[in-house]
Amino acid sequence: MLFTSALYMIAIFATLSGNLLVFTSIIFILFSIGLLKDFFKIKYILIWIIIYFIGVLNTSIRIKNVDELISLAPINSTIKGTVLSIPQGRSEGKPKFYLDIDQIEFANINKNFRNEKVLVTLNLPKGEKENIQICNYCELKGRLSTPFKAGNPSQFDYGNYLRNHDTYAVFYAKEYKILQKELSFKAKFLQGINNYREEILRIHSKYLPSPNLEILGGIVFGDDAVSPSKEIKQSFVNSGLLHILAASGMNVAFIYSFFYYLLGIFRLGYKLKVSLGIVTILLYLFMTGMGASIVRAATMLIFVLIGKLIDRDAHSISLLSFVALLML
Repeated sequence: MLFTSALYMIAIFATLSGNLLVFTSIIFILFSIGLLKDFFKIKYILIWIIIYFIGVLNTSIRIKNVDELISLAPINSTIKGTVLSIPQGRSEGKPKFYLDIDQIEFANINKNFRNEKVLVTLNLPKGEKENIQICNYCELKGRLSTPFKAGNPSQFDYGNYLRNHDTYAVFYAKEYKILQKELSFKAKFLQGINNYREEILRIHSKYLPSPNLEILGGIVFGDDAVSPSKEIKQSFVNSGLLHILAASGMNVAFIYSFFYYLLGIFRLGYKLKVSLGIVTILLYLFMTGMGASIVRAATMLIFVLIGKLIDRDAHSISLLSFVALLML
């Protein structure tokens, strides 16, 4: 599993970096040497070659250089679409979220889209609060623009960062309106989870002032769900404690341990407690906004618990490699 996940990572890197031929040649040379020296069995080498080309194909299909939206930018327009992520940056008054665009209107022209994403930054007048939730269907007025590119080799390239999130344009909105639309079961479920998290944060706000409220929210749910201000984040960066604001293994372990102990009071059976613990972890995962660190930790623990249910132990390196492969 370690070799398999590493090979898949190499396939992704080779495709994104444009050095596919070089990496492929090196891998085939190493596999040939391994086969001649009898380091690996032929069946493993064949499996790894298949995995490598699956990684190349998957990356090539999913990553594109342009989309239809970027060809229209820059332009003042009105867009309609579904909110795909929990709004970030509310504490700074400029929430950001990904939007799946259905329609754009500009200069008396209407265009419809399918599976086109844009990163929205909502800049409202001072004092005005927004109430946008994940899966809301919104209409926003503002300017469609292209993300800035790196001016020199060492500078952060925001365009490439968004491209890895399958997003190629940004939208700066000054007005928004939530439109009524029939929600699917998935959307209702995600909104219910979102409302429950907001209710927990509302209870926190009764007893904690800012910035303690944002710090606690970041510790409990991670900065993918509760985004502290830039000043708070920078303070944690300077002290080397930024990982505290990222929901990860510590949070998952604490949630599961507490819930498992709580169920023990009711004298439930072992397998029932473990099964209910898995459900709890999944619900917590959705509440955190599903950042990479929390997905990794939750998935690993779920597989460990599944192993407990079927009386199997987990091999930590193999499990970590398998989860990495699933996430990629």
